[in-house]
Amino acid sequence: MEQYERGFRKNKYFQGEWTPTYICSLEALKAIKYYNKDVKILYLHRDPLARIWSEYNSFRSKGFYTTITDYTFKGLVDRSYHTATTKNLGKSVQNFLLYNSMYAAHLDNVYSLFPESNIKVISHSDVVTALEPTTHEIQRFIGVSPTNNKTIRPRHINPTKIVYDKAKYYEIEEQLKEVLYKDNARLREVYGIDYTL
Repeated sequence: MEQYERGFRKNKYFQGEWTPTYICSLEALKAIKYYNKDVKILYLHRDPLARIWSEYNSFRSKGFYTTITDYTFKGLVDRSYHTATTKNLGKSVQNFLLYNSMYAAHLDNVYSLFPESNIKVISHSDVVTALEPTTHEIQRFIGVSPTNNKTIRPRHINPTKIVYDKAKYYEIEEQLKEVLYKDNARLREVYGIDYTL
């Protein structure tokens, strides 16, 4: 932890970081709670399918793999949601891409470990279309007086629009929708977040 803490500038105000993969790991969340049980959790979500394609394209641009058709999502339909917190997930590309979009599973873990008052769920669309009020909402959540600076701009937001051959990947998208169905239904019923896939 000492090495980790050296990565932050020391000041008397707030410290934080933005690491999406922490939220996908129950072990990481438990470690965060052990480190600071009063931590504030910001959970940013976007359309699950758009997130999968965005992450896939991000990895592809870095040369990790060249085509998603090298992998199959078949066989994950029945077991993906129920094994969401097991150590098996994350050991293959398709599991990694899928589980990172299983928002209900993530939120189940977060709410089981941290008080509701320390959790803030925000949508990617709010950041894109209403950046300033969303930023003020986040500032109030972490205990900072909202700024009146009208020049707030996001440093970086991965584009939602992903360029790929929809006809070629239609079957894969249908598989993804089927795999994500249970999680998306729970996301809607329990957390009121509705993504129509």
